[in-house]
Amino acid sequence: MCAEEIASVYAVGNCRIDPAIRAAGDIDTLVVTMLTESGRMVPMTNNRRGPWDTTSGWRP
Repeated sequence: MCAEEIASVYAVGNCRIDPAIRAAGDIDTLVVTMLTESGRMVPMTNNRRGPWDTTSGWRP
């Protein structure tokens, strides 16, 4: 992902798309921010029904 070590990670998630996922106690939308040792921020977002349909058919 980057050429240096990750020093810290902050993640938050919620269920915003599928009520069935909420009923199972899971999340379908997340944001992660990683901070490298030099202070570089590495953001990541994901959801189970993205605009590119990259998670179609995925099952835990």
